Amino acid sequence: MYSEASGQLTNFDKSGVMFSSNASATLHSSICSSLGVSQANLKAKYLGLPSSWGRSKAETFGSMIEKVLSKMQRAWSSLLKGRELLRNGLRWQIQSGNLAYFWEDKWVPSTKDFKIASHKPPYCTVQKVAEVIDPTHKIWKCEILKEWLLKEDLEAVLAIPIAAVNRDDLLIWHHTPSGVYSVKSGYALAKQICHNSNGSNKPSGSLILGTDFWNSIWDLDVPPKIRHFWWRVFRNLLATKLGLFRHKCASFGECPICRKGDESVEHLLFDCPWTKGVWFGSSLNMRVDPGSITNVTRWTNDLLQGAVLAVILRDSKGNLLDGCAKSCEASSAAQAKAHAIRLAYLMAQALNLSRVEIESDNKSVISLCIFETVPPWEYSAIILDIRGLASPNSISFSWTRRTNNEAAHWVAKACLSKSLPVNWVVCPPATRLHTHF
Repeated sequence: MYSEASGQLTNFDKSGVMFSSNASATLHSSICSSLGVSQANLKAKYLGLPSSWGRSKAETFGSMIEKVLSKMQRAWSSLLKGRELLRNGLRWQIQSGNLAYFWEDKWVPSTKDFKIASHKPPYCTVQKVAEVIDPTHKIWKCEILKEWLLKEDLEAVLAIPIAAVNRDDLLIWHHTPSGVYSVKSGYALAKQICHNSNGSNKPSGSLILGTDFWNSIWDLDVPPKIRHFWWRVFRNLLATKLGLFRHKCASFGECPICRKGDESVEHLLFDCPWTKGVWFGSSLNMRVDPGSITNVTRWTNDLLQGAVLAVILRDSKGNLLDGCAKSCEASSAAQAKAHAIRLAYLMAQALNLSRVEIESDNKSVISLCIFETVPPWEYSAIILDIRGLASPNSISFSWTRRTNNEAAHWVAKACLSKSLPVNWVVCPPATRLHTHF
């Protein structure tokens, strides 16, 4: 009848017959044999729902409710884990220090957990980060910080740039350069946390080398073989006696020159008496105390964080008018360049100059000054200052080649080596006059 009315054929291979509990087994067999179908399973399900319904709806939907609740619990558990992941990756990026709490909050990018590891002194009443920033000069109150913080914390804090214009601190995602969360960075952090929880985390003394560190090494104005040598040092690829001994390629790890200790990278470069003579006899006249440098990579990283800013002021014909140089803490070469551009603008503003063009040999920093793209959190306070201070009618930014910026580089190097003459602006050194100035 169904086939005649609908025009469709019945698929007996997929058909079944249901019987009530009162029907006998003989009747089951007889009807199924006559129709050519099998007996349906009363407990079978289709699309997750039971094929037959009993009188108890609670019993019918019980399993379905349990599945829904189970999925909801898994979803809630995932949300909680996601919240914990965000807590691990979010921190404050200091601008003026008005929102972040000094001791409790996460705001120091280069420390473990982004927090101050030093213990809070019992007499300390400081709450917000802004309380350790000089409100007039926009610099850290170093003398106070030196009393409270360990060396590692102090260096990490001093490397954080402060906004010259009062601006609220920003809550950022640490694991992307822009500070904006991405699924890729979140997955990488979750994988790292899982890896560390299994006991495979690196020793606390290990140092993770970022892109800025390597860029600073490759940008050094030294022969390529020197840059390659230091790359081998940081990768622990030098064939020291201790390294060969550990790889069972040498019978002992003792220094073959002085015989006073194992020839590690640090011993080879700093502690061996023969090496000390090289350091002291060089133009650096550097004395190295025994055992003072325990990790050459960390020592180099600390050196690179110190920077000297140099600004050269010229007229439209290229004549030297003025200039300045000052030291600062910087976590990368790009941050130091941003510091220098801000210093140049503040200098032009103090001299009440108009129609000023600021040049720099860092193309990426110049682009950030011109275009309204999200700056890297590492020096966002500086870039936001430059954008906020600069007036389109009075200042412009342009990129120049490094060879065109030799004068500023010479001033910076001379200042760093403490050989910059006091009157270098009025009387530039004759040997540098035509070459750089």
